[in-house]
Amino acid sequence: MDGQPQPAAPAASPDRPILRMELEANKDTLVGNSEDSVVVTKRVIYDAAANSRPVVLHRLSAMWYRWERIEDDDGCHMSLSMILENPDVEIHIAGHTDFVFLQPGESWTETDKFGPFSDGYMWDLFDAVPGDMVTLTHRDGRVDWWDWGTEAEHQNTVVTVPNWIRGLVQKPEDNGGRPKVTIPAAGPIQIRIV
Repeated sequence: MDGQPQPAAPAASPDRPILRMELEANKDTLVGNSEDSVVVTKRVIYDAAANSRPVVLHRLSAMWYRWERIEDDDGCHMSLSMILENPDVEIHIAGHTDFVFLQPGESWTETDKFGPFSDGYMWDLFDAVPGDMVTLTHRDGRVDWWDWGTEAEHQNTVVTVPNWIRGLVQKPEDNGGRPKVTIPAAGPIQIRIV
């Protein structure tokens, strides 16, 4: 598709893990004005030779997303912000649900449910009506924190996150000097509203 991000093969590198994402939908049509929904599965794969080092990732930064309208004639935009004055908190990454440990070739999966159409909220973001085609993609993203090693090796590893826990890692600020890791674009998935 013109103008849509296309999956790209990341360059091999010994100093950082190579990740890729696959998107899959359980169907390609959604019945408008009904309780119908589409489930989109996002799968992040650690592409590495079998003898490569294991890796731990802050999975939230890899899965965060935002919806963008391709055409926005009215100049409107939507944003969400939180102002919380409590101090940041330290968490141990081993055993924490926001961190995933992967061996070479392993992956982790999350799902999003789109719909039902009748609730209006999600599809209002797209101004979708029956007859429209909605395209969902993963635009390349950056993992805010990662390191080499297994869960056993990271039993004492602590990071600082915002007090609501589900935010980006605040410390170490530069990911301990490790290079940035990106997840290239994936998709698109097209869903027709009928």
